[in-house]
Amino acid sequence: MVPLPPLPTSSRIGGDKSELPVDTLCADILGIFKGLRFYKKLDLAMSVFHWVRNRRDWGLLLNGSIVSVIISFLGKEGRVSAAVSLFDNLEKDSFRVDAYVYTSLISAFAGNRRYREAVIVFKRMEEEGFKPTLVTYNLMLNVYGKMSMPWNKITAMLDDMRSSGVVPDAYTYNTLISCCRRGSLCEEAGRIFEEMKFAGITPDKVTYNAFLDVYGKARRPKEALEILCEMEINGFCPSIVTFNSLISACTRDCLFDEAMELKNKMVEKGIEPDVFTYTTLFSGFEKAGKDESAMRVFEEMRSAGCKPNICTYNALIKMHGTRGRIEEMMKVLEDIQTCGCTPDTSTWNTILTVFGKNGMVTEVTGVFKEMKRTGFVAERDTFNTLISVYSRSGSLDQAMVVYKSMLDAGFTPDISSYNAALVALARGGHWEQSEKLLGEMKDRQCKPNELTYSSLLHSYANGKAIEQMHALAEEIYSGAIGNSGLLLKTLVLVHSKNNLLMEAERAFLELRRKGSGLDITSLNAMVSLYGKRGMISKANEIMKFMSENGFTPTLATYNSLMYMYSRSGNFEKSEEILRDILAKGVKPDVISYNTLIFAYARNGGMREASRVLKEMTEAGVVPNVITYNTFVSSCAAEAMFVEAIDVIRHMIKQGCKPDNRTYNSIVDGYCKLNRHDKAKAFVNDLCMLDPHVSKDEEHRVADSGLKKRNSSAAVLAIPPSAIHSQCLGSTLEIFSSNALSERLIALREKKSDEDEGPPKYQSVALIIGVTGIVGNSLAEILPLSDTPGGPWKVYGVARSPRPTWNADHPIDYIQCDISDPDLTQSTLSPLTDVTHLFYTTWTNRSNETENCQANGAMLRNVLSTLIPNAPNLQHICLLTGRKHYSGPFELAGKDKLSFPAHDPPFHEDLPRLDVPNFYYTLEDILLEEVEKKEGLTYSIHRPGVIFGFSPHSLMNMIGTLCVYAAICKHEGVPLRFPGSKAAWEGYSDASDADLIAEHQIWAAVDPYAKNEAFNCSNGDVFKWKHFWKVLGEQFGVECGEFEEGLKLEDMMKGKEGVWEEIVKDNGLVETKLEEVGVWWFVDLVFSGECKLDSMNKSKEHGFLGFRNSKSSFISWIDKVKAYRIVP
Repeated sequence: MVPLPPLPTSSRIGGDKSELPVDTLCADILGIFKGLRFYKKLDLAMSVFHWVRNRRDWGLLLNGSIVSVIISFLGKEGRVSAAVSLFDNLEKDSFRVDAYVYTSLISAFAGNRRYREAVIVFKRMEEEGFKPTLVTYNLMLNVYGKMSMPWNKITAMLDDMRSSGVVPDAYTYNTLISCCRRGSLCEEAGRIFEEMKFAGITPDKVTYNAFLDVYGKARRPKEALEILCEMEINGFCPSIVTFNSLISACTRDCLFDEAMELKNKMVEKGIEPDVFTYTTLFSGFEKAGKDESAMRVFEEMRSAGCKPNICTYNALIKMHGTRGRIEEMMKVLEDIQTCGCTPDTSTWNTILTVFGKNGMVTEVTGVFKEMKRTGFVAERDTFNTLISVYSRSGSLDQAMVVYKSMLDAGFTPDISSYNAALVALARGGHWEQSEKLLGEMKDRQCKPNELTYSSLLHSYANGKAIEQMHALAEEIYSGAIGNSGLLLKTLVLVHSKNNLLMEAERAFLELRRKGSGLDITSLNAMVSLYGKRGMISKANEIMKFMSENGFTPTLATYNSLMYMYSRSGNFEKSEEILRDILAKGVKPDVISYNTLIFAYARNGGMREASRVLKEMTEAGVVPNVITYNTFVSSCAAEAMFVEAIDVIRHMIKQGCKPDNRTYNSIVDGYCKLNRHDKAKAFVNDLCMLDPHVSKDEEHRVADSGLKKRNSSAAVLAIPPSAIHSQCLGSTLEIFSSNALSERLIALREKKSDEDEGPPKYQSVALIIGVTGIVGNSLAEILPLSDTPGGPWKVYGVARSPRPTWNADHPIDYIQCDISDPDLTQSTLSPLTDVTHLFYTTWTNRSNETENCQANGAMLRNVLSTLIPNAPNLQHICLLTGRKHYSGPFELAGKDKLSFPAHDPPFHEDLPRLDVPNFYYTLEDILLEEVEKKEGLTYSIHRPGVIFGFSPHSLMNMIGTLCVYAAICKHEGVPLRFPGSKAAWEGYSDASDADLIAEHQIWAAVDPYAKNEAFNCSNGDVFKWKHFWKVLGEQFGVECGEFEEGLKLEDMMKGKEGVWEEIVKDNGLVETKLEEVGVWWFVDLVFSGECKLDSMNKSKEHGFLGFRNSKSSFISWIDKVKAYRIVP
């Protein structure tokens, strides 16, 4: 490079009149930089800059305009770090930056999609006292739009702009309209459009393009086309951007005729379709399942000489991947490299989605790691994709962890984030939480769209909330929340899923009438529904419609047809479809093979079932629990128990966990032969067959199989055997290369190597109050193999002998009255191996002062014994409750003047109330004793009303309600609600006992939960007037209307004899009414409104557990019944 000549150093610059003034020199330097920017000579521009910068008088020659041009130039070339370094160095050398320099740095960050840094620079600019310019505000509005900020934050920025005296221009309004796209804010965009015209600014082509794109992305193509008409009337010719937006809107709503018509119209106007046009059409056809039409578009694109871009390849990847054509998908990835394209974030997200849909969760993790390795920074869209992938694979907890990680990474949830989380909740049927999240969206000014309500419908469907689903459906039909093709399609899907034929047909007819949104998914749903009901002619009508309208059947279509024909006994037709699938190059999945295997095996065709199984394994499709269960049940039904057990042994070796149906097939088979001794022996030996089976599972197998069969006097006859031994032998050989000839007796005689010697434990728990409502749950959960901190050895302490309903937990039960200090010392001091204490008990006295004394003494007895004698003691969990905030029971119902309780929602840092409270006493003693041992930590857990199981609990809410309902049923009287209007109508919450146990275990092993107090509730709310109906349904008793002034304690007086009759007549566990009915506690709970708490602290510290309160309520009722406490 030719060296640059030195500038004059005089002060004019110098005193010589022949020298140039400083302003002139600065203007020349600015012109040089602008010229170099125009010709994209960045390296030369930087050489000039450094040449000026190295002069002694550089401060005279550089000004804000020059620096802003340089920073802007660096930003456009993607060298943001260099721009930041230049900015920082100038500031260090006392260069006076101005608003233009800050604006250029904001532009550099924004232009490189580093929006959060742009926001930080803007805030710093304001803090330094610089007034943003019109350009600055326009940039920031665009940044907020790209970040999908809530609309109220965008309008707040606009208000700041106006209050500072900066008048919006056309660019401002166009940017604001563009901000409405992602959230489908059509009404808001319309108001901005009208405001723009009212301000005297004429909308231009950019305005109209942005405006119609808002409606297009909101799935309102008709309104978008109306805006096109207005645009043309006002003299603006549509551009290729206009047509591409409209084509996208039409394809998004499956209006393919209209989309192709628009493409033809643009050609007539002399506008050649570009890569975006073709890719939009291709993607639209692919999403609708019209693969042939999609490929025709792709071929036309190549014939026209239009080179595919990365978006085109992404659509190709998605098409092959979602059809299970993984090899073709990987070839497209190779083509990307060959054609000189570079995979972008969307490429990776598409691959993540494809792997997720195909159940390849390990590959998902691998791709995500590869993304990070190659320098891709996870953005909000990546997080949204991961949430969807994990929820689709059934990993709801992992999906919620990703959602939290997104928040921790500083991303504000946008409409896509909320929708991804709603999809995750929908898969689990958590409709109450979905409603709660919908409320949060609205509170944050994030407007729900069709996808939001679609997910809510799926939540209702999967959670069997049919009443709520019907109510939302009526809002859709009425147009109250829109009746787009997507919502109508969703109605088809959810009604089909719940086998609601009339409702599904209504939605399907409306979808066809509307002419938009009809795609392969909705057609498959109708085929599936008709197939389940054996309506073959109806299913064939749908198949004919698909063929006539260019829809390509998917694997789901074929699987539904196979199911239909196999259930109708037409096995040949079902297998013919399987052959057709293979001929078309579609890879059958485990559902395809299982359908045919089950059909043959169910009808005695074990030879054919074995043949299909052989094909399945040779094709690389791994059998699942349904496959194994089919062969187990078939063998057991033919009294071939040894062979059935061989299959179970093999499935365990292959890592496939048997379920209740697996074991129940064996139990049922024995019982049908009246061989109950063999059934009982099988249940007793389950732990030898499957070392991972829990005692609870054993109990469920015995309860659902053995007891059910014992109660029946009929012995079912066995039909003539249709299973030949050589067929079964070949089946077993398919499952394993070694013949499965070992018998169950061999398991009794020989233990595996891992079972030899004493078990090794990582942690040792001591549960004080093991027969209490939470202690019982801890005793069930802690010994499980996958419990955090495990494997656990568990000691359980209670004052009474061990009850039968607690006897199946694998713990060391210790009877000890901890109110006796000497007995506590002698009983607990030998437990030197304890590492974790779970203190869950309490006692009740006549007043709170006595409660403080009695409960404090019990805790101190335990701690003063355990801490000196257990050298490895690490953590103490103390269970208290919500009375910490509301005061003791004796003050319940007092007015605020005499008793100033806290207002809800309760959070953990609220101060203590100035009243006696034995929870405060327990906490004080805990903190005092913990100080005596270095490194010993604690956690305090404060649940609300607990849903759980323990007839020994002093606050046995569920059990008491069950006893009350059983008495009403026995006497033939309505189930009347014993409480206040506030409790009946108001919102309540609950704390599931298993959730509390999980909460305590989390705090015991997680370092971030040490030495803290936490609330613990299910995370949703309900109304007792709704749950009262659920209680009535569970016991088959009519629910009465609300009556003021009823108390359960009064209603249950004198019912001891009635309860004795119920126990005797139904063969229940012998109990006295006062043992199982805690009437005063239920009256207390129902005496007023529920004081809700906040779970934010637990979430912030890493606990993401929750429960569906309705499901919890029903499951604990079932448990009370299962243990024969109530009929």
